[in-house]
Amino acid sequence: MNTKAKISICLGVIVIIVGAGLYFYASGNNAVVNNAGGVPVKHTGDTSLTYTNTDYGFTFTLPADWQGYTIVKSTWQGNPLSGATAPSGPKLLIRNPHWTASAHYEDIPILVFTVSQWNSYLAENFSVSAAPVKASELARNNTYVFALPPRWDYDYSLGYKEADDIVTGSPLHAFNLTEKPAQPFAYPAGLMGYAISWAQCGEEYPKPPYDFGVLDVTGGRSLTHNRCLKSEFEWASKAPYPPTFYINLTYPTLEYRKGLGPHEYGYETARDAYAYAVSQDAQSPLWWLDVQTKSTWADDTTVNQAVAQGAIDFFNGKKLSTGLSTTPYQWAKIMGDFNTGLPNWIPGIPGKAKALEYCQSGKSYSGGSVQQLADILPQFETVYTCGD
Repeated sequence: MNTKAKISICLGVIVIIVGAGLYFYASGNNAVVNNAGGVPVKHTGDTSLTYTNTDYGFTFTLPADWQGYTIVKSTWQGNPLSGATAPSGPKLLIRNPHWTASAHYEDIPILVFTVSQWNSYLAENFSVSAAPVKASELARNNTYVFALPPRWDYDYSLGYKEADDIVTGSPLHAFNLTEKPAQPFAYPAGLMGYAISWAQCGEEYPKPPYDFGVLDVTGGRSLTHNRCLKSEFEWASKAPYPPTFYINLTYPTLEYRKGLGPHEYGYETARDAYAYAVSQDAQSPLWWLDVQTKSTWADDTTVNQAVAQGAIDFFNGKKLSTGLSTTPYQWAKIMGDFNTGLPNWIPGIPGKAKALEYCQSGKSYSGGSVQQLADILPQFETVYTCGD
């Protein structure tokens, strides 16, 4: 080997070592947590996975062969450039499932900045790397900016080209984080009302006395409409307490999803129902999410959880109360152990006496409270309240 060739090889080795050092320069101690702070979902019938992070508000699409990936939680540490104290923030590494202690596949790193931190970074008040280039923004929501570190792939680890290709495909989508309503709505205990839906269109509505009415805004499945909502709202408005609404949640097969992922589909279902109610001059302080096994759902409960979370996020954004309408069996089958902390409306309780008894002894399937019970009669669904 001639002298020129030896020099070229040495320079190549130096570049690799320096690149690796630059990448890890701003990293703190790493903690490997399986899908920390989010929900890993596989799209049934799709060729992709979606990681949903509800802590910071984003989804990240991965190839199907990344099933089993992990999330490594770390911290980026800024380096001051203008004398001020430099900030720090979360750093998430999406780790290739083939990564081992002896075979380090390329991670996909995501730096999480607050909007004010990002603006300060762009103003060159601090840096996040010794590299002479800036981090690149992937997306942002109303609270955070998500970015790739400078020269994140310059260590040329195993699988770096695949990681590059994933990032090039714009896989990260941000959604706004929302506040919960300051004062959740609940009917007082001991009331009796009726729940009616599109099935009552053209029929006589329940006669007084009744304390409230609960109305179906959708037409039996997501992204459809109850054509009688306007007249049903007028009927329910005659009761002493304000009407409340429910919508049907589903996650249909691929051809009916309009290109939406699970969180986006749940969010759009809620947004569409809300917009339809507004168009019918109908409003409610509380929206129940109806979850039934007879509806279409994914086999993976984490996919279904993301659908429900999308709907919850929409109503939180409107500062409206949200509840869950289903049975413990159906919730467990569709949503697994998803603990939302939301109130429950449980159907299938025969008669007022049993309902009042269940109010005292019944347990929530989602970490909330049992707020309503229903006796499904041949003509109308009678609803009894337990209070908040």
